[in-house]
Amino acid sequence: MAAAPIEANIQSLLGDDQYATYKYFQETLPIRIGIVLTLNVQYLPTDSAISPVQTEQLISMIRDANPANDSQSQILIPDSVLQQAQALLSPTQLAALAQMAEQHAADAKAIEAAVAAYNSNG
Repeated sequence: MAAAPIEANIQSLLGDDQYATYKYFQETLPIRIGIVLTLNVQYLPTDSAISPVQTEQLISMIRDANPANDSQSQILIPDSVLQQAQALLSPTQLAALAQMAEQHAADAKAIEAAVAAYNSNG
């Protein structure tokens, strides 16, 4: 497997602490792009963008709520994240996150229904 030597080289170059940061960033990239960036770009006005500190805390909340997530799964924003985010986000940011959560849930249901229909016809 070619990835293992590459990862070992990256770890050797970065050192253990920086490698852990690199891995965390890599693992949370779907949340960073799929949730936070989309939230900032599509759901929030520019003057209400989520700060870097809020970003890291929100990523942690969402990651904890989606522990078995892989890059092929849709990342969901459950009610538990919305409840935790009340202490973190402004009302405008929280409303946008709730709107996004509703859209993600609707998308997940549509995908599930499409897969079920495909499987029943197969």
